[in-house]
Amino acid sequence: MSLLSRDEKHLIAIQSLDYFVTGLSSVFVTIFLFAPNYLRTTILFNMWDFASLSFFFTFSGWSLRKFSSGAHMKLGVAVSALFYLLLFFLQGQTIRYLIPLAIFNGFGSGIYWAAYNFNQYIFSNEEKREQYFGYTSAVVNFLSAISPFLGGVIITLAARWYGTGTGYASLFFLVFLLLAFMVFFIGKLPSHETLVFSYG
Repeated sequence: MSLLSRDEKHLIAIQSLDYFVTGLSSVFVTIFLFAPNYLRTTILFNMWDFASLSFFFTFSGWSLRKFSSGAHMKLGVAVSALFYLLLFFLQGQTIRYLIPLAIFNGFGSGIYWAAYNFNQYIFSNEEKREQYFGYTSAVVNFLSAISPFLGGVIITLAARWYGTGTGYASLFFLVFLLLAFMVFFIGKLPSHETLVFSYG
């Protein structure tokens, strides 16, 4: 890790936190949506989520020419934080707003990942790129492996004391807090040349 620059280490820390939060919550969002209407709501949510993610990921090719990659990443994380806050407040009413929530979630992910990948390409040293991706994979895979277990523990403990609905709500609120922290953790990323991009 000492071979990597400060910017590379910062990007690894950002991605690690993102994967930890995703692992902590994403599988339980699926289970949460699956419970009321079985596969129908889960399939519908994921279809709109992936369609929205794909659109805004592509749209970022244009918007990164106008706005900084740091602003994109912060906006994406902030939107994801609001998504989990909405799940926390809506709880049983979530199904009524399934499609807008899916589009909202896809927007956050698409805007974030396009900018993150752009930064990763620019700031990872070409001569040390193997080490960079090696460290990234090691940390991300470890956190991705333990975080669903921790998410399940949080839901189980909260549900045991306050009921099943409270278990999911507790996890979603914790994820909201972690993502809100992540907005500030991203900080000010180094500037770089304006992206040259063409849909052609």
